[in-house]
Amino acid sequence: MKNNVSSKIVNLEVLVKKKEKKFCIPEFKHYNFRYCILNPKIVYEKIKNDFKNNIIIRSASQREDSRDKSLAGKFDSYTIINLSFQSFKIGLQHLSKKLSHKYDRIIIQKFIKKPDISGVLFTRDPSNNSPYYIINYDTSGKTNKVTSGDQNNTMRVCYIYKNSNYTNRKFKNLLNATKKIENFFTKKILDIEFCIKKNKIFIFQCRELNLHPNLKNKKNLDSINILENKMKTNFLKSNEKTIYSNMADWNPVEMLGDKPSKLAISLYRELITDKIWSLSRQKYAYKKEKPKKLMHTFYGSPYINLRTDLRSFLPEGLDFKIENKLINEYLKVVQNNKAKHDKIEFEVVNTFFTSDDITYFKSILNKKQIKKYKYCITRTIKKIFLGYQFEKDIYLSSKIDGKLNTIKSSKLSVVKKINLLISLCKNNGTMPFSGVARCAFVSTILLNKFLKLNIINQKDILNFYRNINLVTNEISFLAAKAKKSRKERLKFINLFGHLRPSTYDINSLNYEENFRYYFSYSNIKKIPSNHKNFNLTKNKKKKINTFLKKNNFDFDFDYFFTFAKKTIIHRERIKCDFSKIINEIFSCLIEFGKRHKISRKDLENINIKDIQNNIINKTELLKRINKEKSLREENKLIKLPDVISSKNDFLNFELVQARGNYIGTGNIVGKLIKFHPNMESKNLNNSIVLIDRADPGYDFLFSFKIKGLITKYGGPNSHMAIRCYEENVLACIGYGASFDNLSKSKNLVLDCDNKKIFNF
Repeated sequence: MKNNVSSKIVNLEVLVKKKEKKFCIPEFKHYNFRYCILNPKIVYEKIKNDFKNNIIIRSASQREDSRDKSLAGKFDSYTIINLSFQSFKIGLQHLSKKLSHKYDRIIIQKFIKKPDISGVLFTRDPSNNSPYYIINYDTSGKTNKVTSGDQNNTMRVCYIYKNSNYTNRKFKNLLNATKKIENFFTKKILDIEFCIKKNKIFIFQCRELNLHPNLKNKKNLDSINILENKMKTNFLKSNEKTIYSNMADWNPVEMLGDKPSKLAISLYRELITDKIWSLSRQKYAYKKEKPKKLMHTFYGSPYINLRTDLRSFLPEGLDFKIENKLINEYLKVVQNNKAKHDKIEFEVVNTFFTSDDITYFKSILNKKQIKKYKYCITRTIKKIFLGYQFEKDIYLSSKIDGKLNTIKSSKLSVVKKINLLISLCKNNGTMPFSGVARCAFVSTILLNKFLKLNIINQKDILNFYRNINLVTNEISFLAAKAKKSRKERLKFINLFGHLRPSTYDINSLNYEENFRYYFSYSNIKKIPSNHKNFNLTKNKKKKINTFLKKNNFDFDFDYFFTFAKKTIIHRERIKCDFSKIINEIFSCLIEFGKRHKISRKDLENINIKDIQNNIINKTELLKRINKEKSLREENKLIKLPDVISSKNDFLNFELVQARGNYIGTGNIVGKLIKFHPNMESKNLNNSIVLIDRADPGYDFLFSFKIKGLITKYGGPNSHMAIRCYEENVLACIGYGASFDNLSKSKNLVLDCDNKKIFNF
């Protein structure tokens, strides 16, 4: 680099010389930082003469442009609206915290006030070199919000596939300017800081990012098979309008991940989303029809078909006109507010019809149709709370251990065992679980109605959940004892050894395989929570009974809360039990792999149907494994949104700004640790833990004294939400698109009262 000048400065000078009309470079000067510190008055006089007022001081560090890494975003800038010698010195002091090299420089640039849009654009994905323009932008009128790392509601992230002919109207001029700039810096990934004001493009910085060595050797990623015609065909093959969500109903991205393995997807389909989900719902007096596949995949990412899903929430007995009106209205709600896609039953579908819902339904149905819907949905709800099917499901699930032991001890072939295990899991595991989960959801929705009507408050909700003693509550207590004796260790393994972070991932080690890792630092002897009897004041009980009677429900306060508590307890118990079967399926597959010399890692690339059918020889199976491995690596480079409502969403989309589901009251400050199952063992005590997603296998986290929990995916009624209620751990479940930015911070404030998260 000439004269030890940062590429930031060199690139800006290159762009100025090009005199392009598609963008403007605000006037700038650059100075050696040490010289500025030693001679602030001299530099100030020059700046005052050149700029008069309104400047921004930007870093231009030598470390930002090293060969190994760019350190983008690690250095500060400082804005001065009313330029004075004092404000200039303060700005220098602000930057001095991170500028220390003798050749470090600063850029003094004219400040653009109140832009319409400001942000940072990457000309390829820096994480894997895939061909997308990634635009992190802000509409607050401030030019440093994106680069500062602050969390706010005006920040957005947009992905645009580079080889697409689709035109993004909002960023049309910016993209045209970017393409011009790319021609000046060929074969580089560029980090461009910009703003847009009255359709004029201003470029503040243009930096070349250094790729990780492993990414430089990849094949030409522009050859990825993301042809627009193929996308159009894959999106919608029928004339019915639908929307796809990765977090609706069975929450596939939370349970499986964004790009799960073939084994995980095929197992989830077989056990739940092909037929079981629908058959179970029909047993509770919801719409009866031939089961349709609920989950679809696009380029390796799992999605729920919302039209199919929404139909399953309709009660039996409705005519087509009513059904069609309701479904189209529900789809419109999600289309207009995509942040609701992970709260379908809480903010989209009305699974109850009570006196406070009449106004809502008048906007959709006529009087006759309202009367019909009210009758049908009330009949369904009454059947649920009657509890006959609920008790049948509990009984079915109680047979799991006995039948599982019979299969395990049999001398059947591995393939026959796998088939029997899958049948057992569906009939006695996921089928009753789906039904019991339905009862728990309906109970929670009614509980939230009481909250919405101000009959109860948030503290009552917390007390209700803390009164529930889940099956997994003993994990922390028994794990501490298991570290001290072999007898206690065997007891723990028998109860919870089958659990693993990511239930459907064969390569995620379970508690038995990796006990020392998961519980190595959890040496605090926790005992099961002391659950006091949940109670409300006489006045609140009276109001609830009045509400129930007014809406013709055949039960009172005591029955409802007993039933609600029971549904949540058994939902978590059955989930824990059927995961034993999944663990045994994996054990059989690992044995199968050993016999055929197929590694455990490679087993994740098989389709469970291929094993069930037992018609593929080893050569063919290995061929399919290798093909799937290649396809999965390619799919990982393809970016998709959380919600797909148009074929254009494959080529151009914004990440959904999820609101998150805040658990508990108050706020906490703590150090941040982003946890994933393959990281080195860490002491999580007194920290705020970040995890992408969660299921019962992550319950070992509560064996630590964690301060708080934040997940990228998850709903208000998910397992981890309930566990946080029970353990009195403040949490934000399902923080969404802003989650990835959190991991850049060392400390966080989790404010559940005001529903905010911010770093410092």
